[in-house]
Amino acid sequence: MSKDITDSINSDPLLYNLFSNNTKDDFKNSRPVNWIKIPTSYLTEDGKDSSISMLSVYTYSAEESQNIYASISQPDGDDIVFSEDGHVACDFKKAKTKAEYFYPNPVVTPPSVSTRPDDISNTVGKFTRDTNFSPSFYFSEKFLFSKNLLWILYQLPDKFYNKNGDTYEMSSTKKDDSIPVYVLLYNTVHRQNFQVIYGKILNDDNNAFSTKPYIGSNTGYSSTITKYCNAFRTTKYVSPISGEELDHYGDPSCEFSFNRDMAVLALSFSLNLTQDSWKNKFFKDKEAYSSKLVKLTKVPESEAYCSRGQSGGPSRFIREIAKIVEAKQPTNSFMQILTNYKIAESGEDAGASYPVGYNDQLPSGYEPVESTNFKVLGVTCGERNVSIVDCSININSQTGDISLNKTNISNQCGNVDDPSKTPSDPSKTPSDPSKTPSDPSKTPSDPSKTPSDPSKTPDDPSKTPSEMFSSLEELLPMIIFLILMIIAILVYIFVF
Repeated sequence: MSKDITDSINSDPLLYNLFSNNTKDDFKNSRPVNWIKIPTSYLTEDGKDSSISMLSVYTYSAEESQNIYASISQPDGDDIVFSEDGHVACDFKKAKTKAEYFYPNPVVTPPSVSTRPDDISNTVGKFTRDTNFSPSFYFSEKFLFSKNLLWILYQLPDKFYNKNGDTYEMSSTKKDDSIPVYVLLYNTVHRQNFQVIYGKILNDDNNAFSTKPYIGSNTGYSSTITKYCNAFRTTKYVSPISGEELDHYGDPSCEFSFNRDMAVLALSFSLNLTQDSWKNKFFKDKEAYSSKLVKLTKVPESEAYCSRGQSGGPSRFIREIAKIVEAKQPTNSFMQILTNYKIAESGEDAGASYPVGYNDQLPSGYEPVESTNFKVLGVTCGERNVSIVDCSININSQTGDISLNKTNISNQCGNVDDPSKTPSDPSKTPSDPSKTPSDPSKTPSDPSKTPSDPSKTPDDPSKTPSEMFSSLEELLPMIIFLILMIIAILVYIFVF
């Protein structure tokens, strides 16, 4: 099995350039398809001692990059659309309801004019506010993931457009008037080839967070997923407890990709934080962090993967928005296999329902093979004799696959076994008569080869009502964040 895994990684450039720690850097502005080397680390979150390389299918022009930069820099996401097919629409300042610019993904079928996702209802800000997932989904001017996590709009860290006469030229020189260069990345991590290799690793090592290396030291699943998650991080808010700035992952599924502690914390607080932020920044000190982990040991690990309860947290995001985990339905993400495994191994979910074709003699449930006929369906969690009390408050205000083969913070209070009792540990909460508990009911042999082209201010009496509403709407994410942070502090004090 180990040799098969090694051979599979070495023969697929998309995988090799994730698992290897010396990945490919091959970029030429004259061609559409390039390898983008992204400095990262499996040792520290801000380290640059390793790398991953991802395939770029398009490099935006100077004008396109300038427009993207102007829109993606708006912190609330109200001026940019990044669709599940990797299409970009930006600049709603003029037409208000329709984007001024639309840049289609060149490797998927272009939408017709009438079906373009260029309406203001499709903006990043609109979807995070309306769905209450602002505590889960983060972006910056450096990167933006599509909702289904299959595409990444990425700013190159070492390339800039500089004006030379009437034209723009790309170079590594940054000037005061330089324009950052954006590219469209194909995210292999949630595609079938990564799902298959993860399934093979799980069958080989029987560890959902395997550290076993396959193509050299520190080239196992754990190191690889850590590099990937660390490559896309951003700082947004500060902890209401410690006052420290908090870092968040661009991919919310990272919360469930490392270990039990992070998965349960993300479920309990309905919040996307990096490992270091959980350990060293969110709580008052390391002792407080350790104390919370001890108290959370009574929360079954499967709770995080079954995504019980109602909240805008990462566990719900990966099921309801990204849809990379779906009960009874197939997905191509490795998270489907990881989630199935965590549900199956938990004694708390003995009543889980397994899909047709699931082999309970294999850790992954399948004999993984990269094929259009290979489908990984999600396990359905069993019913539990508990209620999940959600302490949140609500404020209302596919895609192209590339084959290179052979070439609002809300606190999830916990489980209530007996609502008449007031337990002291955080896996349980006092009953609240004002709340209704939720129902418990083929690739080149040489990975170094270049792939072929895969063809608030106070009210101003001069403002109109709509302009005043727009100003309030821009402040809404911060208002929501502050309110929910207060709730988190109260839960922290009285529950923990």
